[in-house]
Amino acid sequence: MKLKALTIITFSLLLTGCITQKIRHDAALNNNEGIFVTKLSCGSGVQVVNVYKSGEKVDHSGFGSFSSTSAGNRVEVLICDDDNYKIMSLPEGQYYLGRFVNNAAARSISESDAVKFDVIRNKINYIGDISILSDSRYSANTWTTTVRNTRITMNPKMKTMLKNDEPILLNKYAYTEKPATR
Repeated sequence: MKLKALTIITFSLLLTGCITQKIRHDAALNNNEGIFVTKLSCGSGVQVVNVYKSGEKVDHSGFGSFSSTSAGNRVEVLICDDDNYKIMSLPEGQYYLGRFVNNAAARSISESDAVKFDVIRNKINYIGDISILSDSRYSANTWTTTVRNTRITMNPKMKTMLKNDEPILLNKYAYTEKPATR
C-alpha cells in the first residue's frame, strides 16, 4: 500500500513540474504561434494526453509523459480535467492526440485514428470540448488502457466565456472556431 501511495505522489509531483495548462493573459506569442483552447474530459483509464505535431510518430518507449528526456517528440501534455479549459500556445500547424497515459499504463494510437486539430498563428483557435471515454483494467500482472470512443462538441458560449475570463487575450488576438476532427 505504501508503494502505491508513493507512486501516486511521485506521479503528481512530476506532472506538476512539467505541465502548463494556461498561458498568461499578458503573454506575447512568437510570430509563428497561435493559441488553442479546449476542454478535455477523460474516463478512468486516462489522466493525461500527449499532443504530437502532424507527421511525427509517437514515441512508444516508457510512458513518454513524465519528463523531457522520455517525452520523445511530444509537443505538449494535456491534463484530463472536466472543469477547466486549457488555453495554450503552439506553433502554427496541425496536431493530433496520440498517446493516452495513466499512472500504470499508456496507449498510443496512429495519427490516422487520432483526434486532429489545427492551430493558426496569431489567433485564438477554439477546437471544441473533447471527451474521451476510457478505462483501465488490471489482469495477469499488467495494466491495460482502453480508449473506447471520443466525442467533440462545440460550446456556443465559448467566445463569451473568454470575453469574461480572458478579455486581454480576446482583445489582442482574433478568435476562430474550427472543431477538432477524428
